[in-house]
Amino acid sequence: MKFLFAGISFCVFFSAHAADLPYLDKDFACVDAATADRYINEFHIDVDSFDGRELCNPLSDAKKLFNDLNIIEHTQFAPGPTHKMIPNFVPENNYFAWLKEETAGIRRGHDIPFATAYNRGGYFTMQDGWRVLSTLGRVGTIIHEARHTEGFYHVPCNHGSYNNSGLDACDNNFREGGSHGVEMEYYARVVLESKNLHPIYKSMARLMAM
Repeated sequence: MKFLFAGISFCVFFSAHAADLPYLDKDFACVDAATADRYINEFHIDVDSFDGRELCNPLSDAKKLFNDLNIIEHTQFAPGPTHKMIPNFVPENNYFAWLKEETAGIRRGHDIPFATAYNRGGYFTMQDGWRVLSTLGRVGTIIHEARHTEGFYHVPCNHGSYNNSGLDACDNNFREGGSHGVEMEYYARVVLESKNLHPIYKSMARLMAM
């Protein structure tokens, strides 16, 4: 399960290359019907729970999910120098295939308001907090939830924002490669190894990795 937290907002101006993937939902082109249907079938998406199969409207939850999967499928990573934040929990060229393997289904839900998403037996339920995240935050959430399918669960927090909360929201440590660890590795890889992500997406990932 991934929980909501207070983040840092910022505004920086960068020059993006024409080949960079979009990072704002409004800048993604309409998804073609064949690609939408492929995503629905490959990830067993309950499109009715996302208010229907929407190909263009950037405010639609279904379109937001399609945007997230588009980023994961089309990001290009180049292996970089050895870095302690990239222990290769997930190989750089395998995120999309790995995600498909670890996802039994995706649905939209409203039942745990303090959570961003949760995973039960490989079935991800994206909560209201998910829809208000940036594309980076939503992609990180999906990757986080996929790691739970592999048997990595959270433990009660004894430090940080959730200390003494009674919530099982933390990992023991980064080295064990739990859901937080895999999510942090993704952010570090975006910063250090990505070839076609928008500079602002990369700068947001730098803040998340810190």
